[in-house]
Amino acid sequence: MQRRIESLEVEALETRGSNKDATWTQSLTAVASGVTDVPFRVARHLVSGSKRRTQTDTFDLDLTYIVPRVIALGLPSSSFESWYRNPLSDVRSFMDGQHGGRYAMVNLCDERDYLDTDWPGAVRVMRYPFADHHAPALRALDAFCDRAYAFMEGDQANVLAVHCKAGKGRTGVMVCAFLLRIGHAECPSADAAIHFFRSARTTDLDAINQPSQVRCVRMYEQLLRCEGVERRAQLLEGATVVLKAVTLSSAPGAYFASSGAPRADADSLLNPWYLRLELLALTTASPTADGIQTLRSSICTCGPVRCAPFQPAVRFELPGDGLLLRGDFELRLSNNGLLTEERLGWATLHTGFLARMLKPLPYGGALYKEDVDGAHKDARFPAAWRIELEYALSGEESSQANGVVQGGVAGAAVAPLAVVRDNAPALW
Repeated sequence: MQRRIESLEVEALETRGSNKDATWTQSLTAVASGVTDVPFRVARHLVSGSKRRTQTDTFDLDLTYIVPRVIALGLPSSSFESWYRNPLSDVRSFMDGQHGGRYAMVNLCDERDYLDTDWPGAVRVMRYPFADHHAPALRALDAFCDRAYAFMEGDQANVLAVHCKAGKGRTGVMVCAFLLRIGHAECPSADAAIHFFRSARTTDLDAINQPSQVRCVRMYEQLLRCEGVERRAQLLEGATVVLKAVTLSSAPGAYFASSGAPRADADSLLNPWYLRLELLALTTASPTADGIQTLRSSICTCGPVRCAPFQPAVRFELPGDGLLLRGDFELRLSNNGLLTEERLGWATLHTGFLARMLKPLPYGGALYKEDVDGAHKDARFPAAWRIELEYALSGEESSQANGVVQGGVAGAAVAPLAVVRDNAPALW
């Protein structure tokens, strides 16, 4: 009997020892895993920069609640991209844990996608893709706001999670427009909505930096202010415009890092610009039931025009009697050298809002440096540089007052921005 008791004691000690070893093994594995994950977490923080992150004991994500029911986040990634961006599995775990069965995932990337089955806890997966650093077609933006509003109205627990790649440019455009659509108390205007998003998403207001994206939110505000369903539909469709010519106030200068300022000298004069202007139409397509894609297709190219740095009045004549435009379109300026092509600047516009979004000229309107994507941060463009558009409304839509062409729909009434919900602040 004594031997049996001693045997049991030995077995118990061995068992406790093996359990202790197992505990140590688990601890070492966890520590090793944590140490291994440190470089990834550092990389993710470096990539996310000034964006506000959601950090808990379990999660550390590039994800921000702009308002309690609207989330902006960086791209949910898989494979090696998850080393420095949001891992899709972590985003899924967070969303399913916090809002399972009550959220819609909205993908704005035209360069990245995933499967609907990657989000088993989502009510739906929406796709409204458009190009990075660009604005969407106004029709796609309007459709998104209507569909998102219907989804959020369906259940007061529903949450909208919107992302592009970084989650602050394209995402900011769509979220700001949606905040205007619901009549959020702190977003009475487009500029207020943009500031609200910048403050909520980042610590340094570094979001929605492209002039065309800002202009798109402002156009959507004007669309919401338009009284009457028919007038609003006409404004969204846009007036038919005849674009006759586009003139640059000057060619860009030559940039020298040593001086830090653009200037022309003997060397730069030996390296002229070969400037080309391209016009593109923005169209929409519906690849899925829950989404609209913004597409860009070239409709006209002028140039290249050989010119020296700072050469004044570089003019591009449109073919024939001018180019007919209706709705969204884009101007794209590039330098076409013998071996390389460099995109210098681009701007997305809408024919229904030209007079409201351009600085007026006797024969049309102008975009200044701060209004042109790419050029707005390029030191080679002088501060007073501008693009002049010579245009007129076509046929019956022609309307001029004091020599200034009036864009938009003739007689379209503009009203204060209506608050869609009386109780918006409480629910949104």
